[in-house]
Amino acid sequence: VSGSDDKVGGLVGSNERGAAIRNGEASGNVSGASMVGGLAGYNSSLLQDSTARGNVTASGNDAGGVVGLNQSQDGTARIVSSTASGNVSGRYNVGGVAGRNEASMGMAQISNSSASGQVQASQQYAGGVVGYNLSTSETASALVQDSRSSSQVSAANVAGGVAGRQGGDQAALDNSTFGGAITVDGQGVARVAGGIVGQLDGGSIS
Repeated sequence: VSGSDDKVGGLVGSNERGAAIRNGEASGNVSGASMVGGLAGYNSSLLQDSTARGNVTASGNDAGGVVGLNQSQDGTARIVSSTASGNVSGRYNVGGVAGRNEASMGMAQISNSSASGQVQASQQYAGGVVGYNLSTSETASALVQDSRSSSQVSAANVAGGVAGRQGGDQAALDNSTFGGAITVDGQGVARVAGGIVGQLDGGSIS
């Protein structure tokens, strides 16, 4: 699947509130601008028990092995028990499962999910599970729990084994692990890497 615009996925471009993907599977390579995912470019609903095997390439931001952008705006956006094994690349916010997990209202959640392919951000925020885990308000929770990655994670600047970056008081990483390798190789910039999180701006790790 190849597109020149945003929201490109191996199964659907956008999985909106009220819809659900269960037992989905995609094996083809996926490319697009921003919000590009192995199964869905954008998810604001439920994606469960699904598998993506193809490579994901974004010329812009928010590239994920399963979902490019998992975002709750007025409900719950969930990626549950899903896996990705392809390589993922983009500029900012690149993750083995999701490029960005963002909650502005409600909850954005990645649970019991895994990734094993290479994850590469040409600029910042590469993570084995998620590139950027972000809560933007006190009433919104961005949660990554019981998830894991064995990916080779690399970025010019800021990379983490589970999350490249985490921000917001209600953002959390819970019982998630990393067993791969991390490389930060930017020239002339402050290079930041962490076994669990590259850049921790808020929230919790447990």
